[in-house]
Amino acid sequence: MIKQPKFWTNKNFISNILLPVSIIFLLLSKIRNLLQKKLKSKLFVICIGNITIGGTGKTPTVMFFAEQIKKLDFKPIILSKGYGGKLTGPKKVITKHKTFDVGDEAVMHSLYNETWISKKRSKAIRMIEKQSSNKSLILMDDGLQNNSIYQDLKICIFDGSMGLGNSRILPSGPLRESLISGLKKNKYSHYYRRG
Repeated sequence: MIKQPKFWTNKNFISNILLPVSIIFLLLSKIRNLLQKKLKSKLFVICIGNITIGGTGKTPTVMFFAEQIKKLDFKPIILSKGYGGKLTGPKKVITKHKTFDVGDEAVMHSLYNETWISKKRSKAIRMIEKQSSNKSLILMDDGLQNNSIYQDLKICIFDGSMGLGNSRILPSGPLRESLISGLKKNKYSHYYRRG
């Protein structure tokens, strides 16, 4: 989990100095999104992510939704980038995998649900489609800023205790994208408060 620096809490001298870098970051993100091809999966894709840096409770929220989906007689398949792991995938996570291979979140998910990791998630989706039934759906752990995959439902979560800080884009603030653009593309927002 990334700890937010103190200058992200308000608009101050350091935040103001970094503002030009934030504008460049935002422009590069927009260019990347325009150039990306979007894959539409045959399976329903739900993405649970955030627009801020740091822990907001994505992983426990994904696990909660997976349990609710199973109660509806559907099979959730977790798709993660494999943060913290050395493998790039696409790879189905099995119990013998270690956290240094696939990341701790993927190992945790694999204890309860079929889990895949891939740095390029579109490749994993194609492999998942080949072996899945029409009762399967994909739950992406993080990826709201990933424009390479069409997401049927996007769930944006926030840590209520941290909020949006100074509401500025990285590195001037904690946002990965502006609040307006982030919420425009999300059909539902779930607010999560730690503690």
